[in-house]
Amino acid sequence: MPATLYDVRGIGGPQPIRLRDRRDTLIAPSSPVRVEVFLIKEKIVRGASGAAWITHLCDTSALITFEGELKEWEDVRLHLLNEHREVTGKMYGKVTAVRPLDDSRQEAEVRFTSVSQDAYKIIRQLENTP
Repeated sequence: MPATLYDVRGIGGPQPIRLRDRRDTLIAPSSPVRVEVFLIKEKIVRGASGAAWITHLCDTSALITFEGELKEWEDVRLHLLNEHREVTGKMYGKVTAVRPLDDSRQEAEVRFTSVSQDAYKIIRQLENTP
């Protein structure tokens, strides 16, 4: 049965409002961003999987290098860390690809399923830094 789909991005009228365009192209921040990666099994957050860094990101996904173990299709929670190792934002996502790197590290692509407002602000700042 055919279905009509609409891509609604705004509403007009006396107080018009429009959603921001979503950026889907991965870009590299000026320096890698330190994160902690937590595995999620059956909706329960498990321990951290080891040291990790975001090397590329956009509004919808990130490319991370990490030490430890991650598998494709695992659910994860990423904690953005500042220079004092304090959590500044949380992102939830699904690992869509894992590739080995030259050394003991691996690279994973994570597609975001939920991003906290604090993390989203940081992503926007990192995307706009030269």
